[in-house]
Amino acid sequence: MNTLRVVLVGMTALAAVVALFFGQYLVTAVLGVGVAAHGGMWVWLARQRQAEMDELHSGVEALLREEA
Repeated sequence: MNTLRVVLVGMTALAAVVALFFGQYLVTAVLGVGVAAHGGMWVWLARQRQAEMDELHSGVEALLREEA
């Protein structure tokens, strides 16, 4: 599913560049806002996922040292 999102957002960014080439500034702006929103959401989700992984693995190193 994430691959499909990457392809769709990438094609949208390409469409924005083409629209800019043809002088369609409003279309470029709308598509740019959409691409930026998806980029921001991706960053937010990546940070959230990293925080969850850090919390999940927080005690693993100490536990491994105790076991050895």
